[in-house]
Amino acid sequence: GDMAFEVVIRKKGMYMKITDTGRSFNWRAFKTPNINKYVNIGKKGGLGLWIIRKLTNKSDYRTTEHGNELTLVKYHTKPSAASRITGVFKTGRSIKEKFVLASTLFVFVMIAAVYIYSIENEKRGNKERFMINNAELVKSLAHSAGDNLLKSNYLPIIRLLKEIKVNNRSIDEVYIVNTDSVIVAHHDADMLYKKARVPEAPEKEEMVDDVAVAVYREAGGEALRFIEPLYFRGKELGALHLYISGESLAGIVQGKRINYWIAFGIIFVLAAGGLYLLVGLITKPIRSLREGVMAIGEGHLDHRIEIEGEDEFSQIANAFNDMAKKFKGAQASLIEQEKVQKEIAVAKEIQHTLLPKEIPDAGGFDIASLYRSAKEVGGDYYDIMRVTPNNIGVMVADVAGKGVPGSLVMTITRTVVRLVAQGNKSARNVLVKVNNFVKDDMKKGMFVTAFYLVLDSLNRKINFASAGHDPLLLYRAKEGKVYWIKPKGFPLGISLPDDSLFGKVMVEESLKLRKDDLLLVYTDGITEAMNMKREQFGEKRFIEAVKKYGKFSAKEFIERLDNEIKEFTEGYLQNDDITIVAIKEKKTDYGVLKKMERDIEKLKNKGLKTKEIEKKLGVQLTAVKKIKERKKLEKGKKRAALRYLSFEEKKELMTKVISNP
Repeated sequence: GDMAFEVVIRKKGMYMKITDTGRSFNWRAFKTPNINKYVNIGKKGGLGLWIIRKLTNKSDYRTTEHGNELTLVKYHTKPSAASRITGVFKTGRSIKEKFVLASTLFVFVMIAAVYIYSIENEKRGNKERFMINNAELVKSLAHSAGDNLLKSNYLPIIRLLKEIKVNNRSIDEVYIVNTDSVIVAHHDADMLYKKARVPEAPEKEEMVDDVAVAVYREAGGEALRFIEPLYFRGKELGALHLYISGESLAGIVQGKRINYWIAFGIIFVLAAGGLYLLVGLITKPIRSLREGVMAIGEGHLDHRIEIEGEDEFSQIANAFNDMAKKFKGAQASLIEQEKVQKEIAVAKEIQHTLLPKEIPDAGGFDIASLYRSAKEVGGDYYDIMRVTPNNIGVMVADVAGKGVPGSLVMTITRTVVRLVAQGNKSARNVLVKVNNFVKDDMKKGMFVTAFYLVLDSLNRKINFASAGHDPLLLYRAKEGKVYWIKPKGFPLGISLPDDSLFGKVMVEESLKLRKDDLLLVYTDGITEAMNMKREQFGEKRFIEAVKKYGKFSAKEFIERLDNEIKEFTEGYLQNDDITIVAIKEKKTDYGVLKKMERDIEKLKNKGLKTKEIEKKLGVQLTAVKKIKERKKLEKGKKRAALRYLSFEEKKELMTKVISNP
């Protein structure tokens, strides 16, 4: 399709936008190639992508209402950190996203500030409570140890110190020294009667509940040493020491931070969710305005922006509605637009004239079709014709071209097909002859993909060939499996170095339908049907519909598939025609043969001669006899399985390949 280039030079840099209407792809899935590695191994490709990403500061690819947009940015100077942060809110995001991002960031900062304040407050509270508790413990212990210390009865004191150490894991050391600083009671027996070593220069000293506390700075943090002198009737007996290391104190004052994390996490999620809903309500009129403006900008001048209320949004909507009404009045006078519409009308008229008015009796084959033209006339065409008394030809084709030129190519192709198909039971032979007719008259750049089938109602056999068309879809009802069948072949009218190459490459294949089997010939308008989100109907939905409705008659299947596509596209105008022909088997080989024998017998009873019977039924009696003999030989034999993999088998195979590359 057409491509549009837009280059804007701004203060910060150059912004280039390339827009096309072709098929989109996942830009982010393509990693920047290692050019040195490619050169070493001789691999081609990747240079363009490498140059783009090396020369630009930013690149983005997205699909919009206008088409596929590739945006490239090259800054004059390297943007600052602040510019990169604010840039998140400037480009490529809707107002709703910007509001939500900014509000969520604000809530996050506020919650983080409250969290830090709460944690620090909790730490101070924990430390104060811990110091008071230990001061009370020291005073209580000093009071109970006085009598035993006077009597030099240290054993009860040691037991008490051990019990205190066991019950208070945060206490690293608790002991009593005499006036000579010799340890006389310690929770660890190995430390008894050793000289106590106390750091001389504490960072600071303070009193907690009348107990002296020396504060030291250690590698693990702030350490505490509680010191309480022991007296008896004014005489100093020693001192009680309770030591808490920096690591132990840090563990106590930290508290249960996980509770704060959970609480503030829940608050953040609820706040962010509430903001998202609130911003959604606030920006809903903006979205309506945007969609309305885009619709009017695309030429849908009947579209009206409906916003309730009397605020600024509704006033803007009314202004745009008035503008659209005025544009519509002015558009009526555009002569060029009328010419385009006339051309489309002529092309559509030609196209509808070519479609079959009725489907001939296919002798046990149930056939139904669907054709729906696009907003612009596409090149789809299908035909169903009787080629011999017992053979039906089915043609589905897609011309690479739109408008009147495409319709003319379609007319030529249909005429030639109808000429060469009469009396010809070979699908390959028909397509080869058609190509020989049209190849020299086909305009450069134009070609036709086609799929042609011949339905033999007597032998219950279908032979077919493809000229570069979409694959045939076969649904085996009893198996519940779907098969894609794509014979080799070049498109009609394509320029080849050797004229005989078209016939050499083309392959004719055949198959037999079992009762209730479904055969589908279609164009890519089915799988590429789009909705307003530019999502394609796709092969997956197509196969699901086939399995879901494959048990119905051909006509009912077509109707249900058509409803599925309409529900998916939601009235969105399509860029390509939708064409499909469904074929189902209603009879068995033996049923058809028995009916033929009964018809022959009736005509014989009426006195008709052999040649008269053959002319009336369109079949040679010797051929019927041979078919009957062949059926007797085939009776009881197991049917040959299809040599194709089903969709399900291919999917399973690919899964195994991916798992075990």
